[in-house]
Amino acid sequence: MKEVVIVGPMERAKDYSQDAQIWCINYSYKNQGRCDYVFHMDPIDVEKEEFFVKDMNALGCLVISTRAYKEIPNSVAYPLDKVVEFFGGVRYFTSTIAYAMALAIATKVDRITMPGLNYVNDGWEYASQKPCLDFWAGVAVGRGIQFKLPKESGLARPWIWDPDLYGYVDNKIIPCAIPRSRRPTAPAWRTPRRLSMRSLAMMLTWIGTRKLSCMRGSS
Repeated sequence: MKEVVIVGPMERAKDYSQDAQIWCINYSYKNQGRCDYVFHMDPIDVEKEEFFVKDMNALGCLVISTRAYKEIPNSVAYPLDKVVEFFGGVRYFTSTIAYAMALAIATKVDRITMPGLNYVNDGWEYASQKPCLDFWAGVAVGRGIQFKLPKESGLARPWIWDPDLYGYVDNKIIPCAIPRSRRPTAPAWRTPRRLSMRSLAMMLTWIGTRKLSCMRGSS
């Protein structure tokens, strides 16, 4: 079985087949016993990130980024055009993890394991990246690829304020039986014990406000 393990920054892959490839996201290689690929799609400042350059040259693993860096001889550019063509023109990559997932699918692996990539918080990454990763998870499953996630993962699951099974529960008022680790910190979630439609509207407004403020801050 051809398995790829995509390792998040705060986790160390443990449960995987002996011949699995370990794909580390950004600096997660620091926690990993071995690493075959390092995905770093943010621009690499070779002067400010001198430690990263030294680590990559010492490890000798393949570094995949937006381009190759002469300071890292074992770095290559992500095959974006080929990946986009493989998926019929789909250009939907909101994170480094999404690029790794798409490449794993395109190389026709049998299993994708994703420890440490839970996406259960209320941050901006959760709001912008989870839908994209859910999309690629669906692509993987649709192509017959096993998709292995930890039980606490929020990927390939509905938003934390939505029911898991629409139509089988009361969708107008949802019992707030969500573990604290999965609850957002929006004011609407602090006092009510049950989530009403009004509270849901407040939640969505709060998320939209955060998104708008981030957009204004980057302009």
